Amino acid sequence: MKRLLYGAVLYSLILTISAAMPQTSLQEEPEQPLSDSVTETFNPVFECEIDGNTFLGKIEEAALQKRNDLDYVQIKVAQDNKVLFLVFNISLLSGKEFPATLEYLTPDYDKGISPESEAIWLPEGVENAQWNTIDGESVILKYDPVTLVLEGEFEFEVQKTSYKYPPPKDLPTEDISKGKFSVKLTPIPVTLTDGN
Repeated sequence: MKRLLYGAVLYSLILTISAAMPQTSLQEEPEQPLSDSVTETFNPVFECEIDGNTFLGKIEEAALQKRNDLDYVQIKVAQDNKVLFLVFNISLLSGKEFPATLEYLTPDYDKGISPESEAIWLPEGVENAQWNTIDGESVILKYDPVTLVLEGEFEFEVQKTSYKYPPPKDLPTEDISKGKFSVKLTPIPVTLTDGN
């Protein structure tokens, strides 16, 4: 009899507790996470034409770099044995509105002049002669220093480098046109110091 009484009391207690609890359906949609906690999927984009031929290489690197106390971005794209590097001085973007143009400037390191943006083309792989920028520009459409997303367009003229002196006068050139990219950058590695 005691068992039956305890069972009835326990059953009554369970019913009382379940009636007091809020009722939810198993069919309800789960709560949406806050927008700050959502991780968006990022799909990198790269395309251009080199002398009229489509170049859709794979982005192998898109990294922030420190050079002479300035922040640069280097993007490395490869297709088969061909490699294209794009370099941007993003320190120049501070305080600018977008779109912002970064031009190729002929280097004169004695006067402190270096390219704002440039392309280096290696059509026969990294072991062979490179083609350096002689003209062109990049238009940065978006740069978010928090998410490290960089988007832009570019057009350059590159010329094959000669290792002969004096260099030949008629070195071949190629046009890099219709360039578009959207990349998520790898941050600059933090260097720890001893506090000095």
